[in-house]
Amino acid sequence: DEERLSSQKEEASFNLDNLKKFGLGEDYLLRLKEKTRTAILTPYSDKGIPLIFPLLPDFSSDTQKFFTNFFSQILIQYLYPEEKEREGEEKFLSEIVGYVGEKKITFKKKEELMEFLEQIQKLSSSVDLSPERRMELIQRLEKFLWEQRKKIMEAGIPLDIDLLVGKYFGKKGYISIISFKDTELMDRLLGIIQIMYAICNWAKRTDQDLKLIFCIDKIDEILGEKFASLMDFFLKEIEGYGVGCIFTATQFNSFDYDWIKRCRIWAIGDLGEERKKRFMEEITQIDMESEDIRTLIDFPHSSEFLLKIPSQGVILLKERWIGSLHRIIESEFYSSLISEEVKSDFRAFYVSGKEKTPLSTEQVVIPEVIFEKFNFGGEIIPFVLEGDPEEALKLLLEELDRENITPQEVQFKNVQLVVAKLCVADWKVDFLHHDSLGRITEHIKQKGIYSKVGASTTVDKKTKERMVTLVEKGVHPRWEEIGKRVAIIKPPPVKMNRYEVLTHISEKLGISVKDAYIKMKEQDVAFEWRFLLEYRGKIVEAFVNHILCEVKINFPPIRKEEVLEELKREYPDLEISEEDIKDGLFFYTVEHRDKDQLYVLRISKKSGKILTRKTLLTEEKARWLAKDTSGEEPFMMKKDKGAWYFYYSSGMLIIVDEETGELTQKEIVSSQEVEDLAYQEILKILKEKEGGFSLVKKEFKEGKWFLSFVSPQWDVRVVIDEEGKITYTSQLQKAYCLEEAKKILAEEGVVVSAERGMNIWKNGWEIDFLSPLGYFTVRITDGEKELIKRRLTPQGIRHFVKFKLKGEIIFLKDKKAFWQVVFKKDDEKYCLQIDKIDSKIRSIKVKKGIFWKKTDKPL
Repeated sequence: DEERLSSQKEEASFNLDNLKKFGLGEDYLLRLKEKTRTAILTPYSDKGIPLIFPLLPDFSSDTQKFFTNFFSQILIQYLYPEEKEREGEEKFLSEIVGYVGEKKITFKKKEELMEFLEQIQKLSSSVDLSPERRMELIQRLEKFLWEQRKKIMEAGIPLDIDLLVGKYFGKKGYISIISFKDTELMDRLLGIIQIMYAICNWAKRTDQDLKLIFCIDKIDEILGEKFASLMDFFLKEIEGYGVGCIFTATQFNSFDYDWIKRCRIWAIGDLGEERKKRFMEEITQIDMESEDIRTLIDFPHSSEFLLKIPSQGVILLKERWIGSLHRIIESEFYSSLISEEVKSDFRAFYVSGKEKTPLSTEQVVIPEVIFEKFNFGGEIIPFVLEGDPEEALKLLLEELDRENITPQEVQFKNVQLVVAKLCVADWKVDFLHHDSLGRITEHIKQKGIYSKVGASTTVDKKTKERMVTLVEKGVHPRWEEIGKRVAIIKPPPVKMNRYEVLTHISEKLGISVKDAYIKMKEQDVAFEWRFLLEYRGKIVEAFVNHILCEVKINFPPIRKEEVLEELKREYPDLEISEEDIKDGLFFYTVEHRDKDQLYVLRISKKSGKILTRKTLLTEEKARWLAKDTSGEEPFMMKKDKGAWYFYYSSGMLIIVDEETGELTQKEIVSSQEVEDLAYQEILKILKEKEGGFSLVKKEFKEGKWFLSFVSPQWDVRVVIDEEGKITYTSQLQKAYCLEEAKKILAEEGVVVSAERGMNIWKNGWEIDFLSPLGYFTVRITDGEKELIKRRLTPQGIRHFVKFKLKGEIIFLKDKKAFWQVVFKKDDEKYCLQIDKIDSKIRSIKVKKGIFWKKTDKPL
């Protein structure tokens, strides 16, 4: 309205006048606007520019292990909310996430997700997990992935940091805002993990100048003890790679200090007494001007901050005025705030998030039509309902469609809406607590919510928490219409009184509370739809929790006989028996082979419907197609990612798509070229080493050539990829290192009685020896030879002093942790302390008159 608009103009004008005091006027704001563009990106929504997160991330770099494990930790907490620790499941989930990155699975097609769920049942694992626990994890993961898949937009931009910083859009600076507003906490956590991973990888492949500022607003809303460890790791990884970070928080906890200490610049406002004390304890451990902080920490008031800058120490800062209005923007207005130019820039880079699943006009039965035909109503009561009944029906139809069931195949036998009685009390306390002598011991000022739910069925914690936010909402405008069409399951009576709330507050605070400000409300809130369906002559129960957007359908089990009937109905000429039907966790699989093709069918174990049909080329047919082009037999073939790969000695690679039969031809390094490259390039390096080399092994696997060269001194392994790129490793021969080690010991006068073992050390070997003189280790590498004395015997100590120090022992004494040795050399007496573990000299003293004095004089 005009009054609100006028008020906003006055506020903007006031802010601008204050901004001018700092030398920043309208011309500055205009220049800033001209130089920058702003994009608002929204995961799981098209309210801004849609941002596509993969269903499971592709973690495949040096930092893969940490991010894979951390992602799995967070996801396990979500999959098993009832338990704190699931170590075995967490490790297996890490292996699953790693498998996704290794195989580059995109999940864009439903078939990909189904195949993935089938593959991980057989995934080899280092984790000792019982079949029952493994199956339970896969089932929980399956539910999560299907729910996540519903959220993914059909098109949007990928998570590409180059794209977000505007690399492809000219010279204007880009401010890309990723808004997680209206998303669940789990989506925010998993999304931020993937953003941090993407930034780590992106930063390490570019120059080290400042090139990105990464901000997280209200970071305390997502931080927990585990997430703080991610922050610490992330800040370590990007240090020195040109990424600046700005994190804002309204509060921080004890576990936050580790990563806060990594911040070179920080600003902190007014703190309570306890937090000031803790802050000083932590911050004085850092090498900074802590005395300045002690002086200034009591000063910050509203709109003031302590600012720590490496170049200037700690200063007191007043905030500047913002350039215009400061408003929280609802997500519905995002699109109007993004310029058409920015939308056009990003639209050119849209990718498919998931396949479209259009239905023919004959198949479409819209929820509105279904709802109009309902006639299951009875007694009517007013209630709060989030959304409309058509939205619940849409969720149900989407779940049925996943099982390839069309609306025409089901008949609604009954529909119920479960309503709960919700009692909520908002409470506040503000009082001084006294001890038995009347002295004030504490100022207690807190507020909270206490709630009770009465329902005909169990209400889970997440649903209850969401219902509490609906208690202020008015009854649904269509409650009477819904009550006439749907059976309302009324809640049992439940009441709340003031004494009950005070008891709750006392238990929460740990002290007796006799009075408080309490505001009690109650409301009837609908939270679950129940559908009784008939499908193929069987009764099916379905439950839709519209508050959490969750659907559960209880299908009767499908037997193999029913699957066989379905297949014969669809493929009358198909000759199969029940033995040909393979049992899986989520579906049955049937493979039928003829001369040229392999038919693969997957049948749902819930609906009995055929979910996917694939016609694939057999190996024989693919080989024949490849030979028709190459004219020769391959020396190697493999099947990978939906294609057959045929490798030929002439340097040709032919890839045959197993579904379409399409051929792709590539030139690769031939067998002869591999040897030529190896001898030309690798032997340049080998010539620097002693001895002549010969090729002893050559093999081709996984698209690479592996060659082994040996000489009396060296063992060299060479890898050449299809493009001719060469990598190699070299290792000194074991026998050569052993002989060299014995020579070193002989030079030291050490007679060896036994060899105790050999281990690889850098590009050589580490050999352990046992001798009457003690335990010795010799390390031989390229250009480096080292003798390490360990645990010398008294005989060894005497040998060391005589042979190495050229001295004469006067006496030798055992001092538990070390040997004390007094010996004479060049008419002077010395006292040594020799460590018993590593035989290193810990101290040297020389006798001056009647006193022993420490000396640095070399012996």
